[in-house]
Amino acid sequence: MPKQKASFWSEFKVVFDINGKEKYKCKTCSSTWVKNASRLKEHIEQCKGIDAETGYTRAQGTKRKKQQKLDEYNYIFTSKDQIVLESLLIRALFSAACPSFKIPSRYILSNTLLNQEFEHLQLIVKSTLSESSTYCLITD
Repeated sequence: MPKQKASFWSEFKVVFDINGKEKYKCKTCSSTWVKNASRLKEHIEQCKGIDAETGYTRAQGTKRKKQQKLDEYNYIFTSKDQIVLESLLIRALFSAACPSFKIPSRYILSNTLLNQEFEHLQLIVKSTLSESSTYCLITD
């Protein structure tokens, strides 16, 4: 007479991966495992906090900490991370659209281009003010 399957097998659902290999998906936490009775039994003890042999709940203090997988971590981007990502995407866009264009550095922007833009706007304001005979200043 063949050996009976242990009770913990009912806690798993048989699924097949993309290669057609048989896997076992935990009905409690949806994690996927290969067919290995020892590991499946250990997992169900950790996942549900029960003793797979007896089916009884273990005492609270003896529950093992569940090992986290990398895909269980939530990735949270800070605003600084998003700025860096956008910067990298903009650089990739410019290098694909026009490979000969070089994005100016912060030094060039702050010391050269910003000064040129300031001088240009200063000329526009001076010329506009020189053309008017009266002025009106409105504040809020």
